[in-house]
Amino acid sequence: MDFQNDQFNLILDHECFSQLHALKIKDEILQKLSKNESELDCEQLLFRKVFNDENKLEVFEYMPQVSSLRWRRFYGLKCNVHIRSLTIHLHDFQDLFTFFEYTPNLRYLKLESLSPYLSDTYQYDNVFGIELNEFHMKFNPAQTGPLGTCYIGVDFDRIIRAILRFSSSLISLSLNFVDMNWIRDRDDFPFNGIKLENQLLSQLINLENFHFYSRKVFKDNNIHRILSTFKTQFWFDRNWTVGAHYYNGGVYIYSLPFHFHEFRSFTNFNPILYNNDDVLTNTHNLWSNITTLEFFIIDGLYFKELFRLIKINMPKLKVIKFLRDFSDQSISPIEIKDIDIVLNTVTTVSLHQVFLEDLKQCFINALPNVKHLILISSTLPAGGNELTDMLSRRIQRLNINSYYEIQNLAELDKSYLTNLKELQLIFGVGGFTKEKNSRSKLIMNLLRNFPSLKILSIYALPCSGCTFYSADQIFQPVIDYLDPDEMKNKYEIKRCGQYLRFVKI
Repeated sequence: MDFQNDQFNLILDHECFSQLHALKIKDEILQKLSKNESELDCEQLLFRKVFNDENKLEVFEYMPQVSSLRWRRFYGLKCNVHIRSLTIHLHDFQDLFTFFEYTPNLRYLKLESLSPYLSDTYQYDNVFGIELNEFHMKFNPAQTGPLGTCYIGVDFDRIIRAILRFSSSLISLSLNFVDMNWIRDRDDFPFNGIKLENQLLSQLINLENFHFYSRKVFKDNNIHRILSTFKTQFWFDRNWTVGAHYYNGGVYIYSLPFHFHEFRSFTNFNPILYNNDDVLTNTHNLWSNITTLEFFIIDGLYFKELFRLIKINMPKLKVIKFLRDFSDQSISPIEIKDIDIVLNTVTTVSLHQVFLEDLKQCFINALPNVKHLILISSTLPAGGNELTDMLSRRIQRLNINSYYEIQNLAELDKSYLTNLKELQLIFGVGGFTKEKNSRSKLIMNLLRNFPSLKILSIYALPCSGCTFYSADQIFQPVIDYLDPDEMKNKYEIKRCGQYLRFVKI
């Protein structure tokens, strides 16, 4: 969503807005932070329209991150008795209680935020009268600031108290802790079935569905000991199954069937252990919700058999993230032979420290419908072979985060990636402020080299310790160097927060 786009304000002001029953605003720009006052003002206008007694909205979804209410305020909000479903992305967990004041009939809540920390001093307001039936919580990792901001552990007690406010009405609860950091060694609440039962679950008297997903580094990483806490009558009576696996220094533990859409640090099905082995008699539905798979390639992997199992167990899979861990100095080249299993549902592939040439047989034989390619510390292959011909035909969206690879992309022949429609690049902020002319030339080359390109998005990645730059300071000097004759009547230039977008007219 582009807050600076006047079309959005026209939507808010239109007479039909008050008749809407659902409004969903999504954001594909990761970590889109902004201190642009006009953007915050537009957010104010949106929230005044939504949290208002003059509309009929029942469902509101807002995924751009809402800045901490410690530093800003929303004015003019009113109670909306119609809203029953709220999905919201907040910076601070405690800000959720501000929105409860304006949604007295809320029944479904999906929250994404940082977790509360022991160093926080904010006091939650009481919540009266809300009978929440579904509560879904996902906690994002905390980022250290330029001065090395220190968080003194996750405050699980506050999370528990927040949930228990709805102890008599909750029917479904999901807790996604897999990205949570700053967990102290002695904090084992999300990883201990007995503590989950005694401190939380046994007090939710109407709870029927419980889902959770957690990761933590344990000193002994003893999965059998961890799973033993979930082998009690409480878990067996409710038929709640738990699985766990170990990889790369951490233990992943989760409820089954797997409720969430992304599964992390997968290497194979074999290393997964369960609190109840009876689940192995019917595994077809255990992984059917997964749409994104983070797949670590390890030595000795038999791709053909593994892809066969993935095809059977993950019928909704859309995204595969291939990764390699090069901390092991003995790692050998990837070998893929005779792969004939086709994963038709996969349309997006991400490569992190994995080269396209190594997965050539996968792309040609097993992944025929990939249209979106994401390169992280990876490179495009040289032109003039079967693999590059295939990429040129199929790839319509491309994301790159390496400046070296972006430079190579700008020098490619026009016959490469001829069907590319959308390109997203990530630059460091410093490069924009110091190399304005070279950045402008690079942008012009990209726009020339890909005649089918509809959207070019450039995200200016802030770095720890950097001085904050406004969107004008970052992008305007670069825009000034662009060739005005080539840009005129061809591209609409949009700026929002820390990203710049060229949209073909």
